[in-house]
Amino acid sequence: MKKILWCGGSHLGHSKKVIETLFSDHNNEYYITAAPMNKNWSKDGGRYFVEGSIIGDNAAEPERRLDLLDFDHIVFVGHYIQPQKYTFRSQPLSSALKKAILGRDDLFIRLPDGNYNEPITLFPEIAKGKCVLLCDPFALNNALPIDFMEEFKIELHNFCLKKGIDLMFQPQPTLDHNLSTLKSYSRSEGDQIHCNEDFWLLYLQSLKEKLIG
Repeated sequence: MKKILWCGGSHLGHSKKVIETLFSDHNNEYYITAAPMNKNWSKDGGRYFVEGSIIGDNAAEPERRLDLLDFDHIVFVGHYIQPQKYTFRSQPLSSALKKAILGRDDLFIRLPDGNYNEPITLFPEIAKGKCVLLCDPFALNNALPIDFMEEFKIELHNFCLKKGIDLMFQPQPTLDHNLSTLKSYSRSEGDQIHCNEDFWLLYLQSLKEKLIG
């Protein structure tokens, strides 16, 4: 039985029921690597314990350590990869400004809010060829220019390629022409970023097909 380590925060929590159904023939472990507690910890200088392939001691699970090489796959279910955090809706985006925003090597590691997104750079270095990133769902009310969104996707693709992470964007049928997630996939009224089980069923079915064939 293959082992999968599922990493993340709220998106992981919202998708767990679907994971348990679709991947019932796997040994599934869950590790809280995102969420506000870890974000604030990293902003204050907190860093993972590392000894060989063993990592741990984050803020959410301070007494837990894991050997990343014990797992066949490590899946990040969203991990602060949200284009709306990098600019404002009404902000004019010239080519020079887009380059300034998106041209940094640490774009997805040192985040605009001061969070150090350590797991998506640390885990792939240790568990080479095992990591998959399911990108955070795009916001339901995305008002960022399409060209910015497309360039953001290209930069994320290039980052993951460099890090050896297998990147999967959300299924195309869940998006409208503005690259907003369709309202029918919202988890609740007024929630712009969290999605329901119908959304995760589509996303995780795509993942299962990719991992298992």
